[in-house]
Amino acid sequence: MRMQFACLLLMLLSVSAVNWLSFTDKHIIQDQQNGDCKIRMKHINRVYKTCKDINTFIVDFTGTVNNLCLGKYTGIVTSSLPYDLMICKGGGTFPNCRYNKQTFPAYIQIRCNNYQPEHYVGHSRRPGF
Repeated sequence: MRMQFACLLLMLLSVSAVNWLSFTDKHIIQDQQNGDCKIRMKHINRVYKTCKDINTFIVDFTGTVNNLCLGKYTGIVTSSLPYDLMICKGGGTFPNCRYNKQTFPAYIQIRCNNYQPEHYVGHSRRPGF
């Protein structure tokens, strides 16, 4: 019985780690200066084999996005402070995708699962959306 519990726990932890890594790959950048939409979107588009219309990147060089889910096992959380965002909008025919970049600060909403960010929900330029 203990062995089954240990296996289940390891499986849940590995799924959680995969979700966090997937979230990070899709939505976190360290530095807006290095935020090139064409380069950032190339990886995402390769996975889906299409030109994704829009994607939001959160500039988080200190790792605070992960902290939004502390104490929140599951559910949606809203940041109490704005984050710098980089929005890549565009499209085209894969693999020749083209993007325009917008940058601005905004409050973010993310869905937490197992105390870690799992999905980018949205943003607002005003608190408490």
